[in-house]
Amino acid sequence: MSNKEIKRRSIAAIKGNVAPAAVSILSIMLVFVLIILIESFTYIIARLSGINYQPFEISFYRNSHAALIFLAVRILLYYIAFAAAFYVARRTFINFTDSIEGTERFSTSHLRKTMLPGVKCSLCLTGLKLLVLSPISVGLYGMYYFVMQSRVGDITIFGMVLFMLSLGFSIVWFCVCLHYYVSLSMVNYIVALNPRTNFFDACDLSVKLMEGCFFRILSFCISMLPYLASLVFVYPILIVAPCSMECRLILAKDIMGDYWQDKLPAMARRWEKQQARLSDSSDFVDAISIG
Repeated sequence: MSNKEIKRRSIAAIKGNVAPAAVSILSIMLVFVLIILIESFTYIIARLSGINYQPFEISFYRNSHAALIFLAVRILLYYIAFAAAFYVARRTFINFTDSIEGTERFSTSHLRKTMLPGVKCSLCLTGLKLLVLSPISVGLYGMYYFVMQSRVGDITIFGMVLFMLSLGFSIVWFCVCLHYYVSLSMVNYIVALNPRTNFFDACDLSVKLMEGCFFRILSFCISMLPYLASLVFVYPILIVAPCSMECRLILAKDIMGDYWQDKLPAMARRWEKQQARLSDSSDFVDAISIG
């Protein structure tokens, strides 16, 4: 499927489901606004209380371990909120793209079985990406060290060679990480389709599905750049963001092919039947007790 066809299908899908798409994007924006309000409120309270709170100064976190821990906890909580909002949005887009109905009640009643695996998957995926990216810190530190050395004195030939090696290692490792990140592009969709999927099994399947698709993903991202550039004006976000999310979903569905099997509707139907049986047995017991 070409990029033009993906965009055409995404626009057609959004036109028929404007309300759920807009609500999903607005929920993500609401999380962002709430985070800004919380941070602003924290800053104002600290200033009024006479607390030396400088969240934009690196030295503030170097001198206070408590502030660093507080920052890490806040980032983790904010990330969980964003992961939950993106999971709900992703699931909403899957529902109206595949014309699925009846899963909302099940998802709301079983957050532990539906949303929690999606949030855990996002956390594990981010942790895995950071772990893979961590060796690049060696190259960056080498570049920083020799740049600082050149400021305080003349850098030697050996130092210049080490600087170039650090630069080369950083560039190569960044490209390796980028390729690996692309190979994990399907993980969130796999878990959204089947919440019971193990995270590492989802990673293995994603890597398998993405073999030979790197340049396809790259061309798709390049084709989306003109639309994403319009987001600097803020207002087009309600149009561009739903189309972008729908385009990525259609691309993921095309790449996954026969592996695109949504297990949530079947889980919801089994739960509805169970609820109906419980309701019938309850009515039967009530009738016997009245009789």
